[in-house]
Amino acid sequence: MDIATQIATLALVYFLACISPGPDFIVVTSHALSGRKAGLHAALGVACGCMLWVGLAILGLGFVLSGLAWLHQTLRMICAAVSGLSGRSSAGVGIPP
Repeated sequence: MDIATQIATLALVYFLACISPGPDFIVVTSHALSGRKAGLHAALGVACGCMLWVGLAILGLGFVLSGLAWLHQTLRMICAAVSGLSGRSSAGVGIPP
């Protein structure tokens, strides 16, 4: 399998992952209901996050983290803290009637 076929396969998998509904869909929808600008910012954030993880996967971050358990645990804690802060800040925001 040549590199072009591998990249095309990865692009197809990435596209399918992006169009499938999930937590990202709920985040974007809830923000879009409160305003167009908030919805666009949420969508941009989700897209940047997806592209970051795809880029890290391509670069072999899983291979690196499998050898460095402390780095893996540190990244998990940082991501959990960011997720918790995001949830805490959005808990007070309701959908206007």
